[in-house]
Amino acid sequence: RTIELDPDNATAYAARGLVHYAQGNNEEAISDYSKAIQIDPDNATAYQNRGLVHYDEGATDQAIQDYTQALELEPELVGMYYNRGLAYYVSGQTEAAKADLQKFLELSDDEYGREKANTLLKDLERR
Repeated sequence: RTIELDPDNATAYAARGLVHYAQGNNEEAISDYSKAIQIDPDNATAYQNRGLVHYDEGATDQAIQDYTQALELEPELVGMYYNRGLAYYVSGQTEAAKADLQKFLELSDDEYGREKANTLLKDLERR
């Protein structure tokens, strides 16, 4: 309804994108996040969330681009270092993965995330 009343409301598109994503409608989610970004190119959350959908779709290069843009807009989004590091890991970009996962470990106090990052780093060291 908000989009009907205010078609230039980036927050409404991003919120609807979350609903689409939760329902497994990834194409619609990407469309809504892209619309939010078109309206508000500084919407780091829309980039972050679109990156998550791209990653789930196996589009790691696009996910990396979105995570990078989110970090450029809001460097304090510490979790994006983990997400981008994981996307680099999956796409075989070892050095970039290591750098992001180590950056995540430097900045994050999330024990669960730190455990996952350390596991990935150990695997990368074995390669």
